[in-house]
Amino acid sequence: MNMELLQYLPRRYKGETVYSMAARLVLNDISVSTSRSLQNVFHNRNLQLDSAFPSFIPALAEKMGCSCDELVQQHSLFPYFSVFANGSAIRRALTALLNGESSVAYKALGLLASRLADEAYLKYCPVCATQQKVAYGETYWRREHQLPMVNVCVEHHCKLIQVSRKRKQLLFPESDKPSNYDIDVVEMKLAEISTGLLSSGHFETAKLLRGYAARLFARGLATTKSVHHGRWFNEMFEYFSLLRAHDDRVAQLFSKQSEHGFPANVFYSDKSSHHPIKHVLIICFLFEHFGDFVVNYSNASTITTQQSKVKPLKQSEIDQARYKRVIHYLNQNLSLRQIVKNANVSAATVRNIARSQGITLTSSKRKINDGVERLITIKLMVGWPTEVIAARLGVSKSDVEQVLSGHPEIKALRQRIRHYRKRHESRDSLLETVAGLSDLRVKHLKDRCYRDYMWLYKNDRAWLFDTLKQHSFSNLKS
Repeated sequence: MNMELLQYLPRRYKGETVYSMAARLVLNDISVSTSRSLQNVFHNRNLQLDSAFPSFIPALAEKMGCSCDELVQQHSLFPYFSVFANGSAIRRALTALLNGESSVAYKALGLLASRLADEAYLKYCPVCATQQKVAYGETYWRREHQLPMVNVCVEHHCKLIQVSRKRKQLLFPESDKPSNYDIDVVEMKLAEISTGLLSSGHFETAKLLRGYAARLFARGLATTKSVHHGRWFNEMFEYFSLLRAHDDRVAQLFSKQSEHGFPANVFYSDKSSHHPIKHVLIICFLFEHFGDFVVNYSNASTITTQQSKVKPLKQSEIDQARYKRVIHYLNQNLSLRQIVKNANVSAATVRNIARSQGITLTSSKRKINDGVERLITIKLMVGWPTEVIAARLGVSKSDVEQVLSGHPEIKALRQRIRHYRKRHESRDSLLETVAGLSDLRVKHLKDRCYRDYMWLYKNDRAWLFDTLKQHSFSNLKS
């Protein structure tokens, strides 16, 4: 019976979008139409579920049994769109979002003024979708794949599949679709930078611009007094030539018809708000990778243009030198970790270059055979502890953890198994304690089984309070 109940509990996966969760709830409501299901679930038949700033956050939080803040910060695109905004604008936008005022939230962050269109497609990685189907029996939309200009899965280094948005047709990724690994360095950099911004916190505009200026000086695109805006524009125009051909928003930004256009306008005032797309393009052009940008920003308070003066190089020349370094180390059969360290590039860049050249990365010598690996995988899937698996199969714990690291879907499954086991143990412990109490007060119950009570309070509150009410506890506060 418990398993049947679990089937109908709202499911929420790590990194899943708000749209994905809402769409699943609506589809699970068996009605004659999507509009009727929207009315049944959210009491509003006209909701736009795939909006970047959805108006139904409080209602969805109540359905999912989590806080609004958790949905906004971990499952929406709000952290990306607010990462370069000032603190007061972020607060106004968040308040508006939680009040269901999407357009006010857009305006507070300066997104309406930018006149850059939202994503026209929902996007997914075919490898991710297949893994989701195997692990959970269903697919879902990942948040990082829906970011502007992200056309590559950072985890699997393959092209994302685009699906046209349809307001009244709720869609989910299809599994078992072929993968396309034909990607270039700029695509990968844009995806890594955009994904990194989701969890990077907030960047102060004045400090950000100091970091940009120092790097422009180092590239010969600025002096101690001014930025060579014309040369900067021309180099970025050339660098993003392929992206301009495929993304109308980027083509719009680099339109030569604009008198006071991008990228010069980011320097006009440190009080101005700009669409994150502008900053992502600048970061991609000026910096080696996202980590390079973060370090530059962290040092922006102390950096001076004189300290950063180096021989000017075009970004295309920088990328070509990096490409040659990686090829050199690949030809020496160095491991991935050694190449990353020696070439000062990201692991994703190494994998991408190796794949484009048909080079197989050198892997560590296997300590276990395929049969043992299969046994380890099976036991990991049913929730055995890694140390128990190691002892039973006569391998080291690190061997087991190495197998586990190659199966992110099993990691998620094991987390769910641990959660359900802990919930079962805590419920049994609490019920046993309740049976032994003569004075049914919450304080006495907490004194007897504090850890289990607090775990249930945080993770299984509805069951906890239902149980306490059934046993007529006094002083019960929700």
